[in-house]
Amino acid sequence: MNYKNILYWAMIIFLAVIFVLGGVGKLTQMEVWQERFVNQWNLPAWLAPITGVAEILGGLMLLIPRLTTLGAAVIVMVMLGATGTHIMAAEWPRIGVTLVFGTMAGNHCQVELAAREGGR
Repeated sequence: MNYKNILYWAMIIFLAVIFVLGGVGKLTQMEVWQERFVNQWNLPAWLAPITGVAEILGGLMLLIPRLTTLGAAVIVMVMLGATGTHIMAAEWPRIGVTLVFGTMAGNHCQVELAAREGGR
């Protein structure tokens, strides 16, 4: 296994852990997150569990080679929503975090899709 494969899987596992734990947190602390969605971000309460499930599914899909690109795309979509939410709420430090994670997942999508195109 070369260093590129090691870095690749380290990034995938890192993102998977971050998003699965984040999603589980949203589902196990539902009231806290629903209150935050409604009062802090002016979003509907029902969006909190949907976001949590999307984070868990995206994180788990990253670990399944056939679904890795789809999982990364789910994470990109969640991070686009999170970035927009933090911009609207003027939560500037949080924007950096969502952009980094979204970029990591987006980079993975781009690399995987380019590899598939090159394999044709």
